[in-house]
Amino acid sequence: VYPGPRGPVPTRQSESVREGWEDYRLLTLLRQRGLSAELSALRKGYAAGQSPETLRLRALRAAVTAPRGKTPGAAARRTRR
Repeated sequence: VYPGPRGPVPTRQSESVREGWEDYRLLTLLRQRGLSAELSALRKGYAAGQSPETLRLRALRAAVTAPRGKTPGAAARRTRR
C-alpha cells in the first residue's frame, strides 16, 4: 500500500493478500456449515481450471443459501446461551 493524494493506494500484492484472506474465510465458513460436497466441487473446479472469480461466486452463493440452523455444532451453541 502506497500513500496517494486521496489516501492509501493498494498494490497488486496487497490486493492479492486481501483476496486470499477473504477466500480462506469463505472456505472456512463453508466447512463450518458442513458443506463438504460444495467444497469438493470447488476443489474439482479449481483443478479443472475454472476462473477464481467463478469459483468465488459459487462459494459465496453456497454460503448465503446454506441453512444456518443445520450446521454442525449449532445445537450446542444454542444450548450454551
